[in-house]
Amino acid sequence: MDRVTQLEDAFDTLVKVMASAIAYLSRKASHKQVNARIPLTVLGNTEALTDDDLASNRQELVADLIAQAKDVQWRISQLPDTSDDPNDNTHLAALETELHQANNEYREAVAEARDLCAQLDKLVDRLCDEQQSLRTLLDD
Repeated sequence: MDRVTQLEDAFDTLVKVMASAIAYLSRKASHKQVNARIPLTVLGNTEALTDDDLASNRQELVADLIAQAKDVQWRISQLPDTSDDPNDNTHLAALETELHQANNEYREAVAEARDLCAQLDKLVDRLCDEQQSLRTLLDD
């Protein structure tokens, strides 16, 4: 697996861990009304934990998030440097020239194939016409 795919997987895992942590904390927190004018609404059932248990779980979730974020950061640091290397530019220019040459050769080959196809069509038409003429002569 290449480095970019590994980074994508690590980032995907980080996002999943974060979403799971938010969902867990939302489900386990004891929701308290903070403003008398705004009613407290909770979607679904909550399984409230004590404040100490929730704080302990929250610290564990934060540690997991930090570990996953450090993994993503390490994978980013392992990506190749994007600085301009003169050798890379020369190599890319040579590849581009080679690509243009191959593309021109392909176009010439296609044009030649079309020309040969047209010649073959003319030959087949001529043979059919001659055969028809011979049949007409033989039938008379």
